[in-house]
Amino acid sequence: MDRNLRYILGLLPHGIGSELSGLDPPSADELRLRVGGACTLLAGGKRYILRSRVSRAELSSAFIKMCGGSVYSHRDTICRGFIALPGGIRVGLCGSAVTENENITAVADISSLCVRIPHDIKGVGEPVCRLLREKSGGVLVYSPPGVGKTTLLRSVIIRLGSASPPTDIAVIDTRGELGASLPAYLSVDLLSGYPRGAGIESATRTLSPKLIVCDEIGGSTSECQSIIEANNCGVPLLASAHASSVAELLHRPGIAMLCEAGVFSNLVGIKRSTGHDYLYSVTPVVREKTLCK
Repeated sequence: MDRNLRYILGLLPHGIGSELSGLDPPSADELRLRVGGACTLLAGGKRYILRSRVSRAELSSAFIKMCGGSVYSHRDTICRGFIALPGGIRVGLCGSAVTENENITAVADISSLCVRIPHDIKGVGEPVCRLLREKSGGVLVYSPPGVGKTTLLRSVIIRLGSASPPTDIAVIDTRGELGASLPAYLSVDLLSGYPRGAGIESATRTLSPKLIVCDEIGGSTSECQSIIEANNCGVPLLASAHASSVAELLHRPGIAMLCEAGVFSNLVGIKRSTGHDYLYSVTPVVREKTLCK
């Protein structure tokens, strides 16, 4: 059993923890807890439906433990729907939103938690590294949620940041996942908790990186403008986005704007085969308006 899963077990209600210990999976990708509903574990590509159920009191207790006893200290990320735990573990949460002027100010009555557990997969990401070494421009990695984009980006950071000579990399770690457990010997500057746009602008101005890496770009106008300005300074970007196909990816106006501006030279789709192997689909970006509509 990997250390991240062992850490999570210490925070869970006794019944769920005991059942997971009995399963003893070598690694786990995702654990879902729902008040009175089905609790599941995703491990090794297989989803287990657990016999145990959790009460609202048990889930609330687990949530407070995950917050280190101080829910208020996680207020900002809770309002964005998650909390970040040590080791790059991210917990998505569901409950009743408290709003003010259409902005979420708190989340009450937590009813479900989705615990995403990262783990390193050795040897992945070489096709992406090869594209970046060719210095042809930025790379956007896409897939549906849960396939392993963050794991792949982290692997590329380790490969390039420890090469001989190493690449100076600025990592914009907005959600506390991407930079988790990166080795200290890497040629990496970690901007933790920065909004993507602000982090990219700061890294470009002050750190002189040879590569900027960020996860899960959403395509907002301000974020895209920051990325384009960084690209105009000659700094390539490695990023990820949610999409199941190139057509779906380019249907998002922000992503289309980035492609048309020449930020990304290649779009790399990933899938997972049996085990932990990655399958790659590389699509060169043609800077034509017909492509980026």
